[in-house]
Amino acid sequence: MTKREFIRAVPTTALDVQEKQDEQARLAYEMRQDGKSWYSIAKALGLTESAASQSVSRAMEQAAGYVSEQAKRNLLALEVSRLDRLQEVAWPQAMQGNLRMMDMALRIIMARAKVQQLDVIPDTSITNNTLVVTGSSEEYVAALRAIAGVGQ
Repeated sequence: MTKREFIRAVPTTALDVQEKQDEQARLAYEMRQDGKSWYSIAKALGLTESAASQSVSRAMEQAAGYVSEQAKRNLLALEVSRLDRLQEVAWPQAMQGNLRMMDMALRIIMARAKVQQLDVIPDTSITNNTLVVTGSSEEYVAALRAIAGVGQ
């Protein structure tokens, strides 16, 4: 079945709809692997760019269930390596003031942070400690000021 025939096939049951979505996700994933843009994928499959992105995400989630942890680490290393190569091209020009390359370098850095899940590191500077102070209200206020470093 060609991509054009696939797009024109009309699902008639819920199972048909699911099969079409799975096939669409697979095709979108393969196209993305081949380096196609979201626009190209969307145009080829008759989707919006957002729907194409969601199809690829769905395909990747489905495929992730079948991939070993070592294979996932290898894929992550491959993606980081690709980002490194892209940054090697953009960085020198960005450092010379090329605004377009600066933007590209920043996007690459953000992509690397997302791929390596560095964008979701929790803030560990905030703690939830319980403090018990006994005595008078003046002693309580003095203890709080001492903890905060106020009035010393």
